Amino acid sequence: MTNGGEITTENLKLVDQVEYKIPGPGQFGPLPGASQTIIPAQLGPGETGTYNYEITFDPVPGATYRNTVKVTITNHSGHLGKEFGPEPKAGFSLPSSPTTVYIDRTASVVDELTCPTGFTCTIADSGYPEWNNIGEGKDDEPYTWTVTYTLTPDQGSTVCDKVEFKNTATLTESDTKQTRTASAGVSWGCAIISNGCTYTQGYWKNHPGMWPVGSSPETPFFRSNQTWLQVLKTPPKGGNAYYILAHQYIAAQLNILNGASSTDEVNTAITWAEGFFNTYTPTSALEKTIRNQATSYANLLDRYNNGDIGPGHCSTE
Repeated sequence: MTNGGEITTENLKLVDQVEYKIPGPGQFGPLPGASQTIIPAQLGPGETGTYNYEITFDPVPGATYRNTVKVTITNHSGHLGKEFGPEPKAGFSLPSSPTTVYIDRTASVVDELTCPTGFTCTIADSGYPEWNNIGEGKDDEPYTWTVTYTLTPDQGSTVCDKVEFKNTATLTESDTKQTRTASAGVSWGCAIISNGCTYTQGYWKNHPGMWPVGSSPETPFFRSNQTWLQVLKTPPKGGNAYYILAHQYIAAQLNILNGASSTDEVNTAITWAEGFFNTYTPTSALEKTIRNQATSYANLLDRYNNGDIGPGHCSTE
């Protein structure tokens, strides 16, 4: 289709309709269900566009066929604001016997892995197969291909947060050259082996990807209307006893979930803190005795998280 005008088309649309006529008197009429609407990009002055489409229909015995395409724009000279344009027609016939045409009888597949910084990724086999005879009576049969990668942290790498490995397979069809892709990702993270030691609240705040199983940075923190991680990242402005206690409570709980042993006094502080958080919010006005108890238990849990009491502090952070 070519734009023979001097300005760019507006609202260009093509409606293709297969029409048929049975033997005897009568006119061509639309074949039900055998139509397609195409909304292409607009054409500039003198610009030509080619549009591929496919219409599937059941033949009508003895019928004669033709194809009609209604091409309309809304800025046609003399018809501004209305859909107007030509309607070319062309007759066609169906083959007397079924014909099978195989397209894309072969296809090639390439598999690629995005390897994050700090890792070396190697593939077990160096070549990629070409899948042959696709479509020759095997349309519904699956093709399975296994590729094995070895993922190794680089020597001296300190990468321990969760990282994403993204694998993408691309299939290129031999005849049409169409490509199809599929991607999948897998996360990797090293486990923190605490050997019973503890980390500070600063470590857990800066390493949310390493929180132990049974915890989540996005879990709501009691009545605070914040998540655990949001609470941990909120500075205790003005000596806010709620946040002072919450920071040490969160760190202590994560340390225990991570395998660190506890003590009776630490367990008592944690139990009291949970009752406190179930009662008060970050903006609650606290009586002096409650505030003093909260900061006292916060100091105790801080000593635990720093390794002054309990199993001891982990050697590195």
